[in-house]
Amino acid sequence: MNIKQIIGPVVTALNRLGVPAMVNDRNDMTAHGKKISGSAQFSDTKGIIIHGTLLFDSALETEEKALGVNQTFIESKALKSTRSDVVNISHYLETPMDMAGFRTHLRNTLDEIYAGLNEFTLADRDWDSVYALSEKKYNSWEWNYGRSPDFTVRKTNCFGGGCIEVCIDIKKGYIDKITYNADTAARITPNELVVRLKGQRYDRASIASALEGLDLKDYFGPITLECFINSIL
Repeated sequence: MNIKQIIGPVVTALNRLGVPAMVNDRNDMTAHGKKISGSAQFSDTKGIIIHGTLLFDSALETEEKALGVNQTFIESKALKSTRSDVVNISHYLETPMDMAGFRTHLRNTLDEIYAGLNEFTLADRDWDSVYALSEKKYNSWEWNYGRSPDFTVRKTNCFGGGCIEVCIDIKKGYIDKITYNADTAARITPNELVVRLKGQRYDRASIASALEGLDLKDYFGPITLECFINSIL
């Protein structure tokens, strides 16, 4: 299926509001070269699901901070995504409009183009199935970490006793290799600590359990377990 056929009516709705929306070669919806929407699709033998977002009036500075790298570098072996400049749809509106008005306009345009839309409402039993699937599958460690591509985390964290630089290789959600460069008042090198962490799940509970009974002050000076875990997650 051509995704442009699906998001084309949304472009029409935006154009009617004076927004110079178009679809580029990567199937991104843009305005004057800046991204205003993202979409994706999934298909199997049962059908196709297409979903997307519209950047209507977002706090762009907050978004930039959330997506930016600050003292943490994560290098994934997965397919690289392309970062794009973004802009709010509200920036181009000829007449100011709130979210409710925008949704109404969007729905009315789609209803016109598709000659009627049928609203599908989930029953309570449907929501029960959604929550059960979310808890069993999508909130599980296996889905969020175990099936993720291999990646490397490089972090620098400073605390009262000094600074720790750490590099961790993660494979199938488990710590495969970990190295440190610590500018702290350490008494011994962190060999035992590295041994304990190797092979552990890359999550808070597993790391805390692996380090139980270990005096981190011997390796990094005055540092709490919580502070250390935060330095590698």
